[in-house]
Amino acid sequence: MKRTVILIALPLLFFASILLSGCSSGERQAPERIAPAANDEQTLSAPAPAPPPVPAPSPSPTMEAAPVLENASPSSDPQAPEPDYRRSETFTLNDANAWTADYWATVGMHTEDMKLSRSTDGGKTWTTVADTSVPGSTLPLGGTKVGFMFLTPVVGWLALNSPLDDTVQVYRTEDAGRSWSLEKLPVPDAAKRSNIQSSLPFFFNDKQGILTTIVINDAQPQLFYLTSDGGKTWNMHLNEHDGKTGNLSWTTQRRENAVGRVEFNYHVTVGEDSWVGNSGQTWITEDNKMR
Repeated sequence: MKRTVILIALPLLFFASILLSGCSSGERQAPERIAPAANDEQTLSAPAPAPPPVPAPSPSPTMEAAPVLENASPSSDPQAPEPDYRRSETFTLNDANAWTADYWATVGMHTEDMKLSRSTDGGKTWTTVADTSVPGSTLPLGGTKVGFMFLTPVVGWLALNSPLDDTVQVYRTEDAGRSWSLEKLPVPDAAKRSNIQSSLPFFFNDKQGILTTIVINDAQPQLFYLTSDGGKTWNMHLNEHDGKTGNLSWTTQRRENAVGRVEFNYHVTVGEDSWVGNSGQTWITEDNKMR
């Protein structure tokens, strides 16, 4: 019985192996290509359409770039230092007493700030005695300062120039520079309604001195003042090109400067000493020592 079953099974196994080999060989063959439909072929071969261009956004005020300025000045930089208009000068009266002034430009036309400091120990220490930026100061703010000078440790003068008419702008102090008041110098009719440029007083000694001016008008007259009491009083002299008062005598020479303005050279003699002044700006003694 067992032998009969084995003989029948062998042919069946051989037939099954043939079927399996045929199936495996069919799987290794490439599948037949099926042509796509016409509509499908067109769809696959057509390129994808490009996306529509995106319009640039309209610039808003906050998006606008700042304009580029060619040759821009360095001063436009907020970190750049402010221009320095400061200047200074020092007047030394003797070994102990000296003053120094600082000037700087302020906002507004024909104005100039000033700070005055004093030393009574030969310049070792300094104390501010007047400042135009301090409320209540009597130092004049208006005008460009010509300069200042002292005759004694307490008496001094300050001169300035501005377009103010009919005024000789010379100020006087009698407390070493703490307070100042305008010298009330007479002005002749020939100098009225005119700008008068003042010089500082110049003293030939402790009593006698001269204060010269330049009058700016069509006539351009000669106007100067003399004192014989240390500047307490001043006598006006108009178009007196030569003269004498006490032991002081003078002669003057009229000339025009480079811009056609009339100026006067002064030659003053006091006793045996003589000085030459260039429109009152500088004075030179006979031995050529500038004062």
